[in-house]
Amino acid sequence: MNSLTGNKVTVCAAPNRDVTLLLDGKPVGKGKTNGLGNVTFTYNLPDDALPAQTFELTAIIGNEQVSANVTYAKTVAALESWNFYQTNRLGSPYNGEYLYSASQSFDPPTFYWYLFNEEADNAWTVCAAFVGGSAPENVITYMKTLDGTVHTIPMQLFKTDELTEGAGYRFNFAGEIMLPSDESGVVTEAQLPEEFSIDWVDRGEAFTYDAETAEKSQKKGGGDYE
Repeated sequence: MNSLTGNKVTVCAAPNRDVTLLLDGKPVGKGKTNGLGNVTFTYNLPDDALPAQTFELTAIIGNEQVSANVTYAKTVAALESWNFYQTNRLGSPYNGEYLYSASQSFDPPTFYWYLFNEEADNAWTVCAAFVGGSAPENVITYMKTLDGTVHTIPMQLFKTDELTEGAGYRFNFAGEIMLPSDESGVVTEAQLPEEFSIDWVDRGEAFTYDAETAEKSQKKGGGDYE
């Protein structure tokens, strides 16, 4: 299903039987089957439902009950995670942070570690994963350094995973940037990243997630999408 609201399910039983519908154990509707033994319910998913999240529908008829799973999969691609990390001269990742995660327990970072041993340490990789029915386009991460310069990091789709039970797909994107440095490969403090944002287009709609704004909103008890 692709909607939080107005979802429908039909329960079949003996005619003129009382039926209670539960969503993850909570009542969401009561009705009676008609002369043909059918009753249709309209129900809503929780407002905070995540793409690919599965819910259990249970119909109770007298002392009997039957259950089925339904999965929420947005038609637009929702941002699932977004992170960055340094890469050393061997291409191995280290010193990374998540800028966003769809996990309800996620707290935006307030600082990150930067380690410099050689010029290769200036190579940074930014990754983003989206979940939905179609891959987003024009995915770009913007990185603002302490000197006020905004660097553009175009991101490319490198892997697509099909989710279980028809829940859509996970689209994995990545982009790379080499931080500006002097002739010896040293990055000055003014050239260190301090702010991040990510833009993408899905079916003609533009979306933005700004890590700094999200951090401020999180402290007030909310997230931030624009």
